[in-house]
Amino acid sequence: MAGVGLSYNQYIWNSTMNPAAGMLRHVVGLGTRAVNRVEGDYPRIIALDEPLLKPYSGIEDARKFSQRKFDVLNTARNELETIDMAEFFRDTGRVNLSYVGLRDAETEERMRERGASDAESWLVNFDEFLQKTSFVRDMEMILRVLEETYRNPVDIEYTLNFTGEGSYRINLLQCRPQQVKWYREPVSMPDIVAGDRVFFRSSGNFVGGNISLDLKRIIYVDPEGYSGLSVTDKHAVARIMGRLNRTIENRQENPVMLIGPGRWGTTTPSLGVPVNYSEIHSVSVIVEIAFMRDGLVPEISYGTHFFQDLVENDTYYVAIQPEKERVVFNPALLSAYPDIAPALIPEESRFQEIVHVYETDFELRLIADIARQELLCYAHGE
Repeated sequence: MAGVGLSYNQYIWNSTMNPAAGMLRHVVGLGTRAVNRVEGDYPRIIALDEPLLKPYSGIEDARKFSQRKFDVLNTARNELETIDMAEFFRDTGRVNLSYVGLRDAETEERMRERGASDAESWLVNFDEFLQKTSFVRDMEMILRVLEETYRNPVDIEYTLNFTGEGSYRINLLQCRPQQVKWYREPVSMPDIVAGDRVFFRSSGNFVGGNISLDLKRIIYVDPEGYSGLSVTDKHAVARIMGRLNRTIENRQENPVMLIGPGRWGTTTPSLGVPVNYSEIHSVSVIVEIAFMRDGLVPEISYGTHFFQDLVENDTYYVAIQPEKERVVFNPALLSAYPDIAPALIPEESRFQEIVHVYETDFELRLIADIARQELLCYAHGE
């Protein structure tokens, strides 16, 4: 096993969690899948003060947001190799399998109905390992000592190897100061906001701590229109983002929100807009919308080089899942503001129903309270 540890958890998704308790991204195999974002594959996110609390609910989400492959070093061939988790679970000599995951009885039953009488299906979650060992306490101690020594939150990489029946050794591979730019002053959420003034509202699914930011402009890619484009045109939309990015002057004084379907920066255009970070680096807020018709579910961009760019550039991140309870998404509100896209990109008129640039002129406010896990973007009218 291996992973990444942060002594300050910027990614809390529940009001009971304490950011100062720290968090881990934990995987089977080498730590490459904890450090890097891999399409369709997920590390286990462990909040050290609530280690069994997951940022999703239900068996379907558990199946979706779990590790499917693991990385190893093939010493015979001297190369990195990626192996299916199913192979790991077939090799019972590696480790106590219940420490890694649990049997998926429902999936096994479906497999038996199809004739696979000896079928096994596992879900990686590490729950029993977290419950029955001192691993969480060990990692809390390691992160606390390092933070006190550095006098700053820390970012570590580690490995864990089993040495005997139930015992293990943790090796610290790397430690560096954690960039915690997003801890901000307390904010005061408005008590009442009329429904027709709300652009979006959500509980959780944002990264960046407390914020109160009045927005100069909204760059909006219409999810439904984008989904109907060819692959070539989806790449063309990504390049348009780069040109609009270059029109942003002084991002501190003129904050711009970028909002669109699925994952910004994906390499798969059907999953989102395939931009490079350099094409969106001037925006202040990035928002991903889950466009449910195509099954797009945005994910918090934990631990990737792209995400590190967001951290270094002090860019706020939001994921909006309109189908979820307590989530409001009202794009019709934007029609109250002038769309200046035709003036900025007159040669791209064929995308005028898909790419919009709304001049909100600081009348839209994004406000979030990390402790209460509340997020609101609304027309404040001040």
